[in-house]
Amino acid sequence: MNDRALFAVLAAAFALSSRAAASEAMSLQEAFVRAADAVKPAVAAITAGSAEGEETQPYAPVFREPEEFFEQFFYTAERSDTARAQKAPDKRRVHDTGSGIVVTTGGYILTNNHVVRWTDEVTVTFSAAPGKKLPGRVVLRDKAADLAVIKIEAAGKLPCARLGDSSAIRAGEWAIAVGSPFGLEQSVTVGVISAPSQKLPIGQGSYIDVIQTDAAINPGNSGGPLVNLRGEVIGINTAAYSPAGDFAGIGFAIPVNRARELISDLP
Repeated sequence: MNDRALFAVLAAAFALSSRAAASEAMSLQEAFVRAADAVKPAVAAITAGSAEGEETQPYAPVFREPEEFFEQFFYTAERSDTARAQKAPDKRRVHDTGSGIVVTTGGYILTNNHVVRWTDEVTVTFSAAPGKKLPGRVVLRDKAADLAVIKIEAAGKLPCARLGDSSAIRAGEWAIAVGSPFGLEQSVTVGVISAPSQKLPIGQGSYIDVIQTDAAINPGNSGGPLVNLRGEVIGINTAAYSPAGDFAGIGFAIPVNRARELISDLP
């Protein structure tokens, strides 16, 4: 085979390889799109506010209860400003924002307890109905796991998220976080499972098992789903480690199998 023929063969092989790589990349892209589309209808934005006149304390990293540990990662801008200014406690209405996952067609929504820890009354917004806010109330809490269940009354059945098996996940698998970071609804970020199980200290001699991921998790993602490529919820996004205040590629989610224990008796 002369040089010209060899070059032609190599060029053809390279073209085939490029087309195959592009096709594989497009297939992976479509897998991400399908997974996001499968879960987004069941993801809601949650707003919780303390009652007018309730005293609020400036932020201090002294964790007496599990939700106080997670709250250090998802403090609202208002509270963060108060902390930085080192102001004395004042009396005003404070609002926390987060995300939630519809787990039954009858209107039960799973979220983090630290999102709703200040009140039992919340407001729920679905992106499919922008501007339509539904009142909700907290009906179940699991402080040790930083989980809570909200009930809303909706007209008709709600789309539900499919729950996966968090005991089957492996380091290196794809992970997709969905939620409302900084109030941006239906935001999707992609990463991998960094560790299927990490033990985080939440008190003296107390630990909680969490999933570690490098999918971006920011304030407002808290309570939203971490899903696999099949669109199944494998975790509830809970916190992000950011010692400098910037994204450090270390986020945490409560394994969905822990949440199953809380919602197993819901109608």
